[in-house]
Amino acid sequence: MKKKQIYALITATVLMATSITGCSGKTTEETAVEETAETEEAPEEEAVEEPVYETRQYTVEVATANEDGTFTAYDTDGKQYILTLATELSDDEKALVVPEACLIVSTEVQVGTKLVVNGEEVSTTEEDAEENADTEVATEENTEESADSADENLATGEDAEKSEGEEVATEEPITITVTAVEALDDEVQAATLATVTFKAINGFSVEDLGDTTMYAKQSVNVRKGPSSDYEQLGSLSSGQEVTVTGIADSGWYRIKYNDEDGYCSNNYLQTEKPAPKAAASSNSGSASSAGTQVAQADTGASAPAAASGRDFKAEYDAAMRAGDIDRAAQIMQEIDGISVGGGISGGGSSSGSSSSGGSSSSSSSERSVSTSADFVNYLNQKRAEEGLGELSWSDSMASTATERASEIVDNFSHSGMRNCNAEIILQSGSGSASSWYNQFYNSSGHRANMMDDLWGSAAAAYCKVGNKYYVIVMFDL
Repeated sequence: MKKKQIYALITATVLMATSITGCSGKTTEETAVEETAETEEAPEEEAVEEPVYETRQYTVEVATANEDGTFTAYDTDGKQYILTLATELSDDEKALVVPEACLIVSTEVQVGTKLVVNGEEVSTTEEDAEENADTEVATEENTEESADSADENLATGEDAEKSEGEEVATEEPITITVTAVEALDDEVQAATLATVTFKAINGFSVEDLGDTTMYAKQSVNVRKGPSSDYEQLGSLSSGQEVTVTGIADSGWYRIKYNDEDGYCSNNYLQTEKPAPKAAASSNSGSASSAGTQVAQADTGASAPAAASGRDFKAEYDAAMRAGDIDRAAQIMQEIDGISVGGGISGGGSSSGSSSSGGSSSSSSSERSVSTSADFVNYLNQKRAEEGLGELSWSDSMASTATERASEIVDNFSHSGMRNCNAEIILQSGSGSASSWYNQFYNSSGHRANMMDDLWGSAAAAYCKVGNKYYVIVMFDL
């Protein structure tokens, strides 16, 4: 009986164990595989650091198109830019970038970086905060440094220290790659850009005055810029009408001259047309009597100003440096004294106190006109002996001198003076350059002109009529 009970107990235990195992429906091997699968994690995507860009805009006027395909431009502060056009610009945008165009140009500037995983920017969780703290700090610092670096690249490098009342050092051009372009519609801003750009290119600014009619007080040079340092374009004759379009910061007027802009000293243009000057009076004095008069002027016998003890040379130089041609001419007249007659005539006045040296017989005689480089060469030798600088030959003045040489045959005066700052004229029976020099030198006014250290260039010409030579020498700064 006991054996049967034991056997039944064992059988019941086995059945119970089998029943429990069957409830799970899985073998031990399957359970192990599932647990392994659950513990395996998907592979992590690699984080990528990508740059962060910012669009910046600049309002500029294009000054020039450069040979390398870039463009030079300026903003209203006078900063210079070198514009490189991005390849993705449309043809319409590229067509806007031409000299004198006022534009708003855009460029992309890197200002920092960001972390991207699987195409999405990573946001840091609280659990990762401590681990990534150092990385975050470094990223912020890098962002600031990148922004600063971008600004430095756009700004010019090291900025010059700016002190109140002090001039800022010249800055290097700012180089940008243009990614978008649009035309500037603000007319006021465009006008400011035009003024600033013009000054940046030319070194001076001009205020527009509109078209104003003015007249030359006397013969005056026209130059490419608003000072005597610029190349001469030509000249205006006394009373000539001109159209003034602006005034430069130096005070010189901008005028319309032969279809281009020219500049004249404001001291020699006026709004009222000057009255015509009276023709020089006739004088029948002979060459010998004229020579006597010149000698008297040199000794002060007929020229009261000569005996006054004044330093005429210093006064004349001061007037010329100040650009006061009228005053300089007046001084020259005072040096030469009262009417000089038909021999040598004064040193630079366009009013011409000298009398006519021409006659009806000389007017009807055959004339031969020529330049005289020999005289300027001889004059330079004499100037060198006195420690003065050499005068360069001016082809422009030489052309005018040949015209004036013929003119003084009929009107021996300075009334037609042009294309120079001063001229001296002579009637002589000799064709020798050294003889002309000596005759000029024996007159204090003409000597002062020939030996003036203000002049930089000269030209000479003569017109031969019969056995007489009508000589003119022209001087310029």
